[in-house]
Amino acid sequence: MKYTVEVRDTFRESIDEVYEYHEKRKSGEGSDVLEAVWDKIEALELNPKMYQIRYDDIRVAPVKVKYFQYHIIYRIIEPKVIAIDFVSQSSDWLPS
Repeated sequence: MKYTVEVRDTFRESIDEVYEYHEKRKSGEGSDVLEAVWDKIEALELNPKMYQIRYDDIRVAPVKVKYFQYHIIYRIIEPKVIAIDFVSQSSDWLPS
């Protein structure tokens, strides 16, 4: 079964911030991040359960770009994958 990915506004905003940060660091690096993210999104469409549940029903998919590690925070509400946020590995992404 192929799932559909729904991207929340919080995810889009986070991606925009990360893209801008990397483009300021080095031209083209932001595009590398976007490519890695969308590759992971495509993988989640095919097999969203490949990553374990980390908190309640929230799963975390790692995205590595060069020396940087990010996470796609998502949940599965069949037949959708809801991309909630995109965060740095070092962030405290758990709800309070």
